Amino acid sequence: MRYIYMNESPMWAAENLPLTDTAKILERTYKISVRVEADSLTVPKKGQRIPVSILFSKKYRGRSVLSMVVSGTQAMQYFAIGFYIPVISTYIFGKGMVHSLTGTLIFNLFGIIGGFGGAYLSSRYGMRKLAIWGYVVAGLSLLFAGFTNGNIPAILGVIPIAVFILAHSIGPGAQGKTMAALSYPTSMRALGTGGAEAASRVGSIIGFFFFPILLSATGLSITLVALTICPLIGWIACVAIRWEPNGQDVEHDLYVPSPIVQKVNG
Repeated sequence: MRYIYMNESPMWAAENLPLTDTAKILERTYKISVRVEADSLTVPKKGQRIPVSILFSKKYRGRSVLSMVVSGTQAMQYFAIGFYIPVISTYIFGKGMVHSLTGTLIFNLFGIIGGFGGAYLSSRYGMRKLAIWGYVVAGLSLLFAGFTNGNIPAILGVIPIAVFILAHSIGPGAQGKTMAALSYPTSMRALGTGGAEAASRVGSIIGFFFFPILLSATGLSITLVALTICPLIGWIACVAIRWEPNGQDVEHDLYVPSPIVQKVNG
């Protein structure tokens, strides 16, 4: 599907492909007519290899740490809670396949609503703010669910977990996948998103592996309270690092300027 429907970034193509191919990409992407001058039909040199250390240089350190922390913590809390929703459902509704499927359906409906909500709100309020409020609501939901588990009717026990899934989907769940992509210029975007995805995989491994161990050893209540460490870490990072990708012209942040950009700017 990607091969058929997605084009390369025009900026990347201009640096790595013949300009005739770049023109075709521009035409398909923006539905415009593009003409390439005859004296520009050259194949640009491949860009300089960018070291991984550039992500933690003074210029990019803040945005790299923020995108990695958001990506890692959102994955950790999702794989701990979201992936084990069928198991959590049996704790709330009772054992049995019907209870497990019913709970999973209810909780994931909130995830769908949150996903669409995050897509609508991120351009209006910014990724960082959505992540902050998502972490706050998710953390409070985990605390409430942990302290009230077994002490309130099952129907009320659904609410905090559903709110957690909703807040996660609107906030860090969505921003963890997009923040890095919008924080770097084209020349180093793959490196930045790769770092964020690596952090996400580490978070998913921790959440996926340790949640059932903690659940088996301590029970659902203590496990939910202990998991508030994930949104707490994410919230601290978002408050401390005030990087907001929305509205930033990161293309003028080029680490390795292309000959085309130099020529235009010169």
